[in-house]
Amino acid sequence: MKLLNCVFSYNRFFYLKNTVESLIEYFRFGDTMIVDDGSTDAKTVAYLNELERHGVVVIRQESKVREGFNWNAHGGLYENMDTAVQYAISNNYDFIQFIQDDVQFMWHDADLPVRVQHIFEALPDAAQVVNLFFKGVVREETARRLEIIPDAHCYHLRPYGMMDMGINSVPLLKKHSFRFGNGTEKNNSDWWRRRDYKAYLLSSPSMLWVPWPDVIQFDKQCAEGRAPVHKYYLKPLDDEQIGRLANRPLEDIPFAEDYCLPWGWSCPQPYWFTASNPQEYNRLAGITPPSPARPLWWTVGRTVVPDVVKTRLGRALRGLLTSLDQ
Repeated sequence: MKLLNCVFSYNRFFYLKNTVESLIEYFRFGDTMIVDDGSTDAKTVAYLNELERHGVVVIRQESKVREGFNWNAHGGLYENMDTAVQYAISNNYDFIQFIQDDVQFMWHDADLPVRVQHIFEALPDAAQVVNLFFKGVVREETARRLEIIPDAHCYHLRPYGMMDMGINSVPLLKKHSFRFGNGTEKNNSDWWRRRDYKAYLLSSPSMLWVPWPDVIQFDKQCAEGRAPVHKYYLKPLDDEQIGRLANRPLEDIPFAEDYCLPWGWSCPQPYWFTASNPQEYNRLAGITPPSPARPLWWTVGRTVVPDVVKTRLGRALRGLLTSLDQ
């Protein structure tokens, strides 16, 4: 099983480092490649150079100026995924794993290559095998849409034909001349569904999205660039957790919150996985998480003080408190 692990990055040094180092420590299969979307952040660029010196293939996509606009446009995830597929085809890989730069590998599954290969062989309609914990933020919806595949010891989450992250057969991608340029995960998924293919999910996953921290101000997440308190953002699974994950019945869906815990920091449950507006994300998901703590003046003035005034007052107050600390 010749496997290429491809990580897609752009200007997120701490998350990228967390992803790559957990991949190297806990996944341990295949070759690693980074496709970077023209990062300009000094820490990210330096880390990419360091990885390159240690033998990791780094493909740097250049920014392109769109005609008629006065701003830079990056190639984007799907163009970079197409670049990775072409590299995998040219270098005769059997499988390619698509990995985004804000995930973490949690434990080493020595049987993972065998399990992945078994799914592709046992299920001829498999377009992709996904190695992700499920999100508790959509727990009820997941249970409703999940189909258990006992013979292959995996799941199918209706109606997915493909996801943005997963392990794909390179010969299958080549056979269908597939390109991710269809623009959205749904469009790419529908493309495979129309050809009677499905995405299947491992019953004992080892990877998950890193949840956003609990630093929410003015309905915005404000701490994207902070370093992890310990080696990783999430505490790797111990032997007891791994045993519980591996030995549970298939009906017990592996949700991230039940196994993967923040390491030295706090995060509301269910986890949020969005940077800009967690309230809107959760509204769409049909759940109401606990609201982040806010000062009394915000609560009292919420209905009478315009948002722009509250934003400026908040910034001024934070600036004052910072100056007092110095």
